[in-house]
Amino acid sequence: MTALNAIGRTGATALATLAISGFLMSGTATAAPSTVPFQVDPFIPLVDLPTPRLAAIVGEEPGAAVLHVRRAPGDGNPHAAVVHWLSLGTRAYGSASFPTLDAQPVTIRPGSGQVVAYVDPQAIGTPGFGTFFVP
Repeated sequence: MTALNAIGRTGATALATLAISGFLMSGTATAAPSTVPFQVDPFIPLVDLPTPRLAAIVGEEPGAAVLHVRRAPGDGNPHAAVVHWLSLGTRAYGSASFPTLDAQPVTIRPGSGQVVAYVDPQAIGTPGFGTFFVP
């Protein structure tokens, strides 16, 4: 074995050892979950029907987001909304229904990528939308 081959093998072994130890020591890097409010809230022109303001929580689980209604004190009477969503990364799509402003959050699984969501306030107002990135 020549000196050049020995140095090459030693260098390759050292690099492989560093790469493996770095891989084993690395954990899953996760950011804290974040809440992304929809950029445009639907508008309902009737005084006693509150606007369904929605948001997405991302980062709790890879490939998933939680859609929920953001409530403020004194929001008044409940109102329904349906959110249609489309993942631009995976082309997955679906809908989430919120029969009242007190509805439970809905988990969607669009996969990783940018998601566009369209809020249909059940045909009595103007629609809203949101975009968010799902890790």
